[in-house]
Amino acid sequence: MRLIGTIILISTGAIGGCWASMRLQKRAKTLEKIGEWIVFLQTEFSYRHTSLVDAIADSSALDSFQPLTFLRIEKADPRAPTEILIEALRKDAWALALDAEDVALIERMFEGLGKTSLDGQLDLLKQNAAYIASQYEQACTCYRQKGRVFRVMGVCVATAAALILC
Repeated sequence: MRLIGTIILISTGAIGGCWASMRLQKRAKTLEKIGEWIVFLQTEFSYRHTSLVDAIADSSALDSFQPLTFLRIEKADPRAPTEILIEALRKDAWALALDAEDVALIERMFEGLGKTSLDGQLDLLKQNAAYIASQYEQACTCYRQKGRVFRVMGVCVATAAALILC
C-alpha cells in the first residue's frame, strides 16, 4: 500500500511540475502567434487597405493563428469589433496562459485599432509588435530557465513528501 501511495504522490508532483512548465511554454507560443497576427494586420492594412473587421473576419487567414480563437468575429455583429475582441480576450486569457501585463497591452492595442487613421493604426501595430517581441523573448527565457526547475521541483517535492509520509 505504501508503494502505491508513494508512486501516486511522486507522479502527482511530476505532473504538477510539467503542468507549470507547459504554462510557461504556452505563454511563449501565444505571444509568438500574437506577434505573427500583428504582422498579418500590418500587411492587411498596408497593402490591401482593408478595415479591421474585414481583416479579422477573413477566417481563412486566421486559421494559421490557431490558438488565438478569440480573434474570430462576425461581420454581422452590431458591436464594435474592438469591444468583441477585448471581451473575448478577457475570457480566454487564462487558457492562453497570458499574464495581466500581456492582457493589458493587447487590450490597449485593440482599443486603438479602428479609432485612428491608417497611419496611426500602423504606428500602433509597429509599437505593439516590438513590445510583443520583447515579451516573447522574455517568455522564452523564462521557460528555458524555469521550465526544468518546475519539472524537477515537482518530482523532488513529491519524493520528499513520500519519504516523510512513509
